[in-house]
Amino acid sequence: MWIVNMCDKQIWLESLPYYKDIVDKLGEYDNERKYVGAEGDWKSKLIPRTIWGIDVNMAAYVHDYWYNVGGDSHARFVADALFLVDMMRLIEMSNSWRITRFMARNRAAKYYGAVRENGSSAFNYRIV
Repeated sequence: MWIVNMCDKQIWLESLPYYKDIVDKLGEYDNERKYVGAEGDWKSKLIPRTIWGIDVNMAAYVHDYWYNVGGDSHARFVADALFLVDMMRLIEMSNSWRITRFMARNRAAKYYGAVRENGSSAFNYRIV
């Protein structure tokens, strides 16, 4: 199986120290909803929630939380870096082939680059 077991991902998500805050701000994680890409943006339909068969949607859900919390430009940098780390974690949790994980890590880096380049308008900038 190439996709990480949903139970394993849920355990990871619920183990985050700020999980309750995520649920308070965004509601429970909904596996049927696509969190990857900007909500309502037609271009987000072109961005898959899986990378080489590995679902990174949960990492995008956590990233949405940090964008909702907002802050200054440093907070945005940290939110984007955590997105990359979380995608890498989900990729490594998968039991996919080594070459698939390698290609997925490269694609995750591109997702990170795209969010750094294009995500500024979605971030909740505020004076900290």
